[in-house]
Amino acid sequence: MAAALINIEVAYGIRDRQVVIPLTISNRTMVLEAINISEIQSIFSELEEINPNAIGIFGKRIDVTTYKLLQDDRIEIYRPLTKTPNQIRLERAKK
Repeated sequence: MAAALINIEVAYGIRDRQVVIPLTISNRTMVLEAINISEIQSIFSELEEINPNAIGIFGKRIDVTTYKLLQDDRIEIYRPLTKTPNQIRLERAKK
């Protein structure tokens, strides 16, 4: 059976900028392959090495080795937190 084409998005953001790249790919494409196809690493230099444990689909972490991409999925690449939610609340309360 021939591979079907699906539409997905690859998204990454920093504090003041977010980029969402739409792609049309084979439904057999793996998550890390789709990220490489998007070439989002050329936009954000900090994505030179992507942590496979910091990737999700619509806010839910996934196992990139087993997840099968579906039509309209949005692959999100997460960045490490610079502050914990508690630190942010404490700073806000001090103001």
